[in-house]
Amino acid sequence: METFEKSIILAILGEAGLALEKEILREVQQKNEIQIEQEQLRVNLLRAISHDLRTPLTSISGHAKLLMKNDSTINKLQIQELSAYIYDDSMWLINLVENLLSITRLDEKIELKLEANIIDEVVEEALKHVDRHLKQHEFSLNLADELLMAKMDVALMIQVIVNLINNAVKYTPINSKIELQTKKINDELVLEVSDNGPGITDKAKEKIFDLFYTDENRQVDSKRGLGLGLSLCKSIILAHGGQIYVKDNQPNGAIIGFKLPLEEVLISDEQ
Repeated sequence: METFEKSIILAILGEAGLALEKEILREVQQKNEIQIEQEQLRVNLLRAISHDLRTPLTSISGHAKLLMKNDSTINKLQIQELSAYIYDDSMWLINLVENLLSITRLDEKIELKLEANIIDEVVEEALKHVDRHLKQHEFSLNLADELLMAKMDVALMIQVIVNLINNAVKYTPINSKIELQTKKINDELVLEVSDNGPGITDKAKEKIFDLFYTDENRQVDSKRGLGLGLSLCKSIILAHGGQIYVKDNQPNGAIIGFKLPLEEVLISDEQ
């Protein structure tokens, strides 16, 4: 091989080596950035949980202590009231734990248990787990007349529906109207939870599905949420190949809904 040809080949190999080194450094940098983001997420989550858990835990222990020490001096109505406080705070904690477990499951890239399910049955099960304060609102259920089915991980989809309803309960005054509706649009299953509350600002719409985001202007419930619910809903819906959105309700209020690809319903005649 001529000297000139060797020089050309060595130059090409040198450039290739530099390109490979840059690619390796880029991959290392990406891994480091991901690790930093994950660590920051853990720190933020721990800080948020440790801060917000104090309120319900203090409330539960305080009300339980009153029940134990004054069981002979307080009347039945007061006992029911204290018990209701304990129940509400414990359900808040249970919902928080369910959201955290779902986030962990998605973060660990666990394969979803996708099976074809009828949305009416999933909604029916979800309604058994919603905030009991839904009874203080005018709730209506408007399910599609036709049978709508989609592939979904039932446990996660129930969590989505529960979070959407609880979100409407939390951010609307007592006696507000809340509606859950299912319908078919083109080849998609659509589920929407609407209310006639104060609505959501355009600024909040841009961040409402972000992790740890809570809209201070929409705070109605005395408990401040961790901002996990709607962020989790978005992650679950995207993992199902769907889309989640928020829009204004008319004449006032908000609508939060999601779309999933419809699964064809096959009904076979048994001979």
